[in-house]
Amino acid sequence: MIDPMVRHIKPYSGEQQVNRRMLGVWIFLFVVSLLFVDPAALSFMAALRGQDVYHNTIHPLMEGITTLGMARLYLVPCAVLTGVLLFKARRHPLSVLLRPLPALPFFVQTLLVLPVMLFLAKVAKILIGHARPKTLLDMPNVPPFWEQYYGLRLQDAFHSLPSGHTTTAVTLAILAARFYPPLAWPAYITAGAVMMSRVFLLEHEVSDVLGTVVFVMVLLPLITRAWDLFRGLVTPQQGQ
Repeated sequence: MIDPMVRHIKPYSGEQQVNRRMLGVWIFLFVVSLLFVDPAALSFMAALRGQDVYHNTIHPLMEGITTLGMARLYLVPCAVLTGVLLFKARRHPLSVLLRPLPALPFFVQTLLVLPVMLFLAKVAKILIGHARPKTLLDMPNVPPFWEQYYGLRLQDAFHSLPSGHTTTAVTLAILAARFYPPLAWPAYITAGAVMMSRVFLLEHEVSDVLGTVVFVMVLLPLITRAWDLFRGLVTPQQGQ
């Protein structure tokens, strides 16, 4: 019954699993940011947060933008809509109901993949223990980048890499591009705005959000393989 709706969605091929060229670009940007951009950005933010325009205008604006990277903003509606669509599917063919947008596979994969990505991001945060920018700026002297990683810290002040909000936004952007390409660019722009907001809110350095993109690009295809395998098991093949 689900096959007419999802059969046009191609499983991840070798090229789709990891776009090595794009991954290399993001790794390069991460390294450049770590070496050169982060110190300058941290000095800029230290000066900016002492100005009224930051507290009165920039900070509230970034607080609004950063909510677009909150997982519950998507997981709760996806769960509700999945339940509604599955209930309606008892009376109406899904291929007719969902023809304009392959909604159910997108909702289901979001529900399955996003929590796993966020769990892995949380584990990575604890293992890496990178101090947040606001934590670094509160220190008497900002240490060089190789001394900003403390490892195995449970305190949120040391959970700067990877970014949970960026993980959510980039994961959803990649899934949207896969299931509904017209939404790709709006989703990527939203992810970029979320990444920017995390830097301006002093929750993450520039290298943190760029490193999170690398984190998602590497792990997401591995996790989505499980979805493709599951879909292959439960979805009838064409001609059957």
